[in-house]
Amino acid sequence: MAQTFQFVDSASVDKTTTRKLIRSHVMKGKNAGRVLPRRSKLRTDRYQERVFGDERALIQRQPPRATRIPRNLGSLLLTISLPELSQQSLDIADQFFGHVAEKMYPTRLGLPINEAKAIYLKVMFWDSETSHCSVSLMQAFNEFFITNGRDSQTALQYLGKTFGIVQQRLESPKALEDSTIGMIISLITQEYIRQQTQTAKLHLEGLKRIVNLRGGLKEFDSNPGVLYKICKTEITYCLETGQPQTFYRNSMPQINKALEANGFKLDRKKVISTLLHKNIDPSLEELLVDVCCVARLFNANKGKQVFDLVSFQEMNITIFSRLLRFHHLSAPKRESNIEAAYHIGITLFMMIISLQHDNRRILDFPLVTSILRNILTEGLGDNEAELTLWLSLLGAIWCLDDPDPSFFHTRIRMMTGRLGLGTWEETESCVRKFPWINFLHGEMGQQVWGDASWSPGGSWSPAIFE
Repeated sequence: MAQTFQFVDSASVDKTTTRKLIRSHVMKGKNAGRVLPRRSKLRTDRYQERVFGDERALIQRQPPRATRIPRNLGSLLLTISLPELSQQSLDIADQFFGHVAEKMYPTRLGLPINEAKAIYLKVMFWDSETSHCSVSLMQAFNEFFITNGRDSQTALQYLGKTFGIVQQRLESPKALEDSTIGMIISLITQEYIRQQTQTAKLHLEGLKRIVNLRGGLKEFDSNPGVLYKICKTEITYCLETGQPQTFYRNSMPQINKALEANGFKLDRKKVISTLLHKNIDPSLEELLVDVCCVARLFNANKGKQVFDLVSFQEMNITIFSRLLRFHHLSAPKRESNIEAAYHIGITLFMMIISLQHDNRRILDFPLVTSILRNILTEGLGDNEAELTLWLSLLGAIWCLDDPDPSFFHTRIRMMTGRLGLGTWEETESCVRKFPWINFLHGEMGQQVWGDASWSPGGSWSPAIFE
């Protein structure tokens, strides 16, 4: 059928309105129902279509959107390649590294916080699956430290997805990989934050089986980030529940070598000459000497970086391991009250350094506080005022937010009175004979000393408390 064209001759029409009507009538067939939006309303991400062969598939393409790099992660992302993360995940990580991570490391001890962040990134963002678990953990930490939350809906949603990811990983060929271990540690830590110790125990038992299948703790020496997290996760559980430790690690010789390489030395002879008690168990005495050496090294080098992050982590794990091997917290009480006092005092000293963040802690560790209170209640004897004062100050610092601090305050008043200490400077000079870091414990110690030094009637009574 031949196609014909018909034309409308409007040249002879003299009225402009008539011409418009003719053109409008002609175009109605083609454009009926068509809406022409204003250009300002056009979508910039309009879909484009491509046709491929006979399938005539429609592929939707959108302009690429630039990912905003959060401020606190900017420099860190230059040193490590991470799996692709959503903007929400990046924002959660940015909040963690900008406001939370520094609370978890005692930066006043001179620790390189950026080094800590870089190690954390490498361990916790191993691949896309590990990254999801890590973002879940960071969100839980953010809510705990910033909004005081433990069971928020957002954190629980992330936790629920993490369970599924870990289960799939355990049923895959990647079940024994370092990244899987990092995911399990993330789960355990989130249960700690939620104070679900029994659930954490189940995950911890699974973690121990994987470590044993890998050949034991020594197989992780090449990945210290994972190694330290394994040890710290178990130590936290042992301190909370009183159970004995499985992953014992003593690296004191290596720590001494690392310190000497940086121009520092643990002066054991000087510390031994000033010990108040020299008839305690030899292994406890050696532990006491090492901890006093570390404290005095920090006191003599305020503002300097004494430990790198690896050596600091090794030192923490080594001392906690030796403490737990000497006497785990659920074991029967030792016959010597002096030994029991030193053991719980050193334990508390280390916990204030590594497990109390910004005067807060993830777990309450009630067993530690209970043992300390029992020792002080039984008493150490009339000749142990200095040891009692040190324990009472550490206890008051540990329980700084306790609504009823009178238990420790009463003993601080009694011991300062018995020793004739009228100022904080005199009091701190006395407790420096024991493990005590001036610029870390001093500020909080002075606060509790000041609170304790006011009599119930509101009058200042620095020395007559008995």
